[in-house]
Amino acid sequence: MSRPPWWRRQLYVHPIQRKYLALSLIPLLLCSLAMFGVAFLPLNLLVREHPGDFSAVVASSCLGLVGQRLWLAVFGTMLAVAGLSILATHALAGPLMRLEKIGKQLAAGELHQGLQIRQGDDLQEIAADLDTAITTLRGALLETRERAHLAREEVQRMDEGLAAAGRAAPDLAEALAKTRSHLDGIETALKPFRL
Repeated sequence: MSRPPWWRRQLYVHPIQRKYLALSLIPLLLCSLAMFGVAFLPLNLLVREHPGDFSAVVASSCLGLVGQRLWLAVFGTMLAVAGLSILATHALAGPLMRLEKIGKQLAAGELHQGLQIRQGDDLQEIAADLDTAITTLRGALLETRERAHLAREEVQRMDEGLAAAGRAAPDLAEALAKTRSHLDGIETALKPFRL
């Protein structure tokens, strides 16, 4: 499956993307606070000790301008890191979202839809293995359902033949009743699956 054009893509932020976003922004924020605390706080205290000194006033204004520009740079860097984090984890979030959707469908007994994998997504091997497993399970369930249907028809014909012969064979009738109950059990077990 190829990726749709960027203007047709849906914006979905998976919880794992939010986690990586927080894990990338928190250290950046802590480092910037530590940088300001170590670099500017002692210099500001030093300048404030000598308030009448012309050089202290110039140094204070220079420190203020540098501090403002650094805060803007840190804020811009945080925005860039947030955007890059979302973009970098997008190839992981899409398959995770589809895997969750398939898991919910499997839990509900729906096996009719395969897993669609986009070109360039991460987790392609896991998704391909899951798709193969779903296809195999769907085939086995369809085969079981078909065989149960054929067995039920065979039991019906045997019942009709026994009735037409007019002979009462209690052992055969009992065996047919047990077979019918087993077939009912198979149909009950397969009922939740919508193939």
